[in-house]
Amino acid sequence: AVLAVSRTAAELLPTSNLRGGDTSASLLQKPALTHVATKCEANCSGHGTCEESGRCACKPGWIGSFCDMPLCPSNCNKRGMCLHGKCLCEAGWHGKACHIQRCLSALSSV
Repeated sequence: AVLAVSRTAAELLPTSNLRGGDTSASLLQKPALTHVATKCEANCSGHGTCEESGRCACKPGWIGSFCDMPLCPSNCNKRGMCLHGKCLCEAGWHGKACHIQRCLSALSSV
């Protein structure tokens, strides 16, 4: 099956009053074809199920239009970057979800 993916385009059309005369114009939105894709491309990458609408419903831990991007735990707690489903933590943080703060080195006495 083929699914047409579209975005909304605006078109100005006249409207009429109750007596049938044109009195104003209204802005109506209509779909504009932008891309044609196969329904549930790549079978949702094996990480989701295809819905009747043609969209993928991703299994837990997967995101993206085709469930092709692994989700990192807790979005790396905003202390790192998600890369291939694993967190690359900022300096000073570690753990699977960048949730553990590294201990600071003991201060040397003067």
